[in-house]
Amino acid sequence: MADSVFWKGLALLFLVFAVLVGTVVAFGFLGFGQSPPPMDDLRVSNDDDTNHTVDLRIVAANGSVSFERSVRLGSAERVSFDGTTKRGSEYRLRVAVDDREPESFEISGQDDLCTTAVRVEANATVEVVTSCA
Repeated sequence: MADSVFWKGLALLFLVFAVLVGTVVAFGFLGFGQSPPPMDDLRVSNDDDTNHTVDLRIVAANGSVSFERSVRLGSAERVSFDGTTKRGSEYRLRVAVDDREPESFEISGQDDLCTTAVRVEANATVEVVTSCA
């Protein structure tokens, strides 16, 4: 009788230990319950085989310039900027590559899980997309 109680208690102890280890593995290593890391507001990448100078200007709906920058990107190079927009606000993004005529895109301020991606592709064409984690 005493042996039976001992083995049942030991089995229960191992079961509790296994549940605790499983919980630590699930939340700590597999990432359950965790949100993805915050993303920058604006990401500019050069997917072309040549170097490009990219002029960026973000204009708020009231006409004020909220961000302006010129970056030189090598082939397959990218750069990110944070704090360029405010969540929920509307903006006009103007992108000019290598002194060409600027292209204009309507964008919205993103939360920390989304970014506005500007891709310079073959022949210096520009694509603007929103990507979220």
